[in-house]
Amino acid sequence: MESIKTKSYLQEKKGGSKAKKDVILIGAIAFLGAIAPFLHIFYINSGVTGIFGFKEMSSFLFAIGFPVLAVCYGFILNFISYKLEELRATFQLISIVVMSIGFYFISWAIIPSVQDYPPLMYYGFMILIAIACSLFMINLHNLLPSSDHLKLVVRYLTTVIEFEGKEHAKDKDAYERNVSKPIKDYVDEQTK
Repeated sequence: MESIKTKSYLQEKKGGSKAKKDVILIGAIAFLGAIAPFLHIFYINSGVTGIFGFKEMSSFLFAIGFPVLAVCYGFILNFISYKLEELRATFQLISIVVMSIGFYFISWAIIPSVQDYPPLMYYGFMILIAIACSLFMINLHNLLPSSDHLKLVVRYLTTVIEFEGKEHAKDKDAYERNVSKPIKDYVDEQTK
């Protein structure tokens, strides 16, 4: 029969394996994204025929390099969003924006019939990005504690230290002199 200690160790080991796989996956995606903008260098002056309407392979790789970088890092941000509960919506939003930009330019590169998108599409995309970035900033702003909230926390902690701490002190007069009175004086001074 397994002891609690053994069971806990086995659970940690199992979770550690998943964490290692996650790190390897993120590392591979990050590596692919980081080298994608530079892959065209291997085909410069090689004469290799391009695909999707590009005359040379180096032109095609140059055209999709940075969009692949955006998509890869968008996937990483999306993955991270599931690990951070408080920041999930914020990271998902920004990852969608980054991946959308990448997919937008990848589609331009691999659809030969599209010479360029109409200006209206660019304006629409910029408006959507602006809205998404605004929502991103609102989400980040809502995560930051307000000064009123911080004042309430300080007031609560002061009350706990002043009243509940006194009950547990061995020398109540020393506690009053060294802890309670300096806290009261400081709070009174700050609220004037």
